[in-house]
Amino acid sequence: EKTINTIKGEIIGRDPFDREWIWQRLWHMYGRYGASAGRPPGVQALSAVDIALWDIAGKALGQPIYKLLGAYRDKIRIYATSWPLPTPEDYAKEALSCKQRGITAYKLHVDPEIAIEACQAVRQAVGDDMKLMLDHGTDDNREQALKVGRELEKLNFYWFEEPLPDYDIEGLINLREKLDVPICGTEKVPLSMFSMPQYIIHRVLDIIRCDTVMSGGITPCKKIADMCDAFGVKCEIHLANPIGNFANLHVECAVKNCEFYEMYWPE
Repeated sequence: EKTINTIKGEIIGRDPFDREWIWQRLWHMYGRYGASAGRPPGVQALSAVDIALWDIAGKALGQPIYKLLGAYRDKIRIYATSWPLPTPEDYAKEALSCKQRGITAYKLHVDPEIAIEACQAVRQAVGDDMKLMLDHGTDDNREQALKVGRELEKLNFYWFEEPLPDYDIEGLINLREKLDVPICGTEKVPLSMFSMPQYIIHRVLDIIRCDTVMSGGITPCKKIADMCDAFGVKCEIHLANPIGNFANLHVECAVKNCEFYEMYWPE
């Protein structure tokens, strides 16, 4: 409540079209400290303000936000992302259900102990024409990450997400050099877009992650995607809360280098 009241004091009376000034002001007051701690109320409050300001602009101008951001497309492919499930067979059954409903890509969130078995079961169930991804949950075991990655290569997985913690930059670089399956990460990187250049410039990952809630709003999320695009790197937006997911969708439709909208399954 204290954070909200202080933010109100900073923004009430400002022109709602001064989004960049407001974002920078609030970030340097609250966001950077909260972000360095991980999952911060300050950053989430900043995100809410930024999303609301973009919404105000869209309503005032009679345009969807993705048009204001510089529309690249008006629709985007989805992938279903699983909740953790008990057994490999459960993942296989769910992935097949998604395929039967016309969904062409599926991501597993799975306990590292059954990751290989679950990925094998899913690939066998859905065949070769469905894109599959694995979110490994940032296990800190480099040897295990390499073992899982080798199996994902055999199974023709589309990407390997969070195989190691984002802070293990050396480990991620080494893993990327040893594997052909694309490595995806940075959803937990502190300080949002201000930490991203090192991951992009040094080619730590093949695919960068961000979202409109944990990154500080639409404003920084679009900047992160544009930074990635300038270096030929994909940026796949991480799912958020219900309002954040709508905001994510606008960013995804405004940039070239994002292929998917992530959606939990079941909906």
